Formats: sequence, structure tokens, C-alpha cells
Amino acid sequence: MKKQLVLITLLFTTLCSFAQTKGILIFTIKNAVTKAEVTNGKLVNISNGESHFADKKGMIKCNVKTATFNYKIVADGYKVLESFTKIVPNQTLNVPIVLTPLNDAVNQAQGPAETYFELNGFITDANGQPLKNVLITVAYDNAVVKSNAKGFYTYTSKAPVKTDVAKDAPKLTTTISYNLKGHKLLVKKNILVLPTATRYTVTLIKGAGTIEN
Repeated sequence: MKKQLVLITLLFTTLCSFAQTKGILIFTIKNAVTKAEVTNGKLVNISNGESHFADKKGMIKCNVKTATFNYKIVADGYKVLESFTKIVPNQTLNVPIVLTPLNDAVNQAQGPAETYFELNGFITDANGQPLKNVLITVAYDNAVVKSNAKGFYTYTSKAPVKTDVAKDAPKLTTTISYNLKGHKLLVKKNILVLPTATRYTVTLIKGAGTIEN
């Protein structure tokens, strides 16, 4: 009887655990300069302060129970990265993370590393399901990229972004459009062109016409 009770309790606990988990995120952390895995990385859940540590391959796996996961990635010798990811229920999403070294020997010997305008994020429908083959056009250099089967997309500018512009100079902006047949065209204007990575997670609505914001 006791064994049966224990088994029932374990089964109930397991079922509850799965029921509470909305999705799984797998983070892969790499060095922005060398592209090598960062194995001393730590992910901090901003909502509750819970920490997760990278393995020897620079990977961190998280079971997420909220619709949006706010986090920051910390590693000795690297700039802190703070971002968020929209969760797709009952699916596993791969989230590539690139950390910028604070002091890099190669940069010191050869000068500052070139910095690029980068964008990435997830595209979903109104129900939170990922949308693949969405055409993302970045007017900055007329680049076009596509979202993958997980709804994830990434873009890097063809040329480095100038970082020596005076602080009081006008800010350079661009326009990003998200286009998928059967859905309204989404146009995001006045996006700052910065020498860093920025995440834009968007939702496309079915129908005709254009949404601008």
C-alpha cells in the first residue's frame, strides 16, 4: 500500500510539473569576437532571481512557466546582456546568445573590433504559435532574412556601424517590415541603428492591409 501511495505521489508530482511548464528554452552562449563557447556564463531570471549555469558547451536549459521570460546573462570578462523571450507553449526554442568581451587581447593588439547593427527575435501569430518563412526587410542596407521553423530570425548589417559619432549628432534610424502571405504587413519605423544586438519579438495578425508602429 505504501509503495502504491509513493508511486501515485510521484506520478502526480511529475504530471503537475509538466502541466506548469509552458515551454523550454535552450540558450547557447558564444564569444562575439572568437565565436567560441562561453562556459562560465550564468543566466539570471529577472522575475525571481533564480540562476542557471552554462555547461562545458556553453549551453543553458530552462523550463519556463511564464508567457514572457525576462533574463540577463552574466559571465566574468564580458558585458552583461539583458533581454527577454516570448514563450511558445509546449515547444523547445533555441536562443543564441553572443557576449561582448570587456577586454580582448586581439582587440588591444589590432584596435577596436568592428561593431555591427544586429537584430533578432521571434515571430508568432495571435495565438502565440511560431510563424516560419516570414520575410523581414531591414531598410538600413536593404537586407532580407527569413524566420525559421521556430519563428526565430536574426540579421546582421553588411557593414560596421560607426561608433565615433558625436553624442549630440542626429540618431540614425531605419525601418523594419515583417511580411507573410495571409497576414497584415507589419512595419516598425524609427528603429535606432546601434552597434549592438537588439531583440524584437513581434506578432502578425491575419488579414489584409498594413500595421505601422
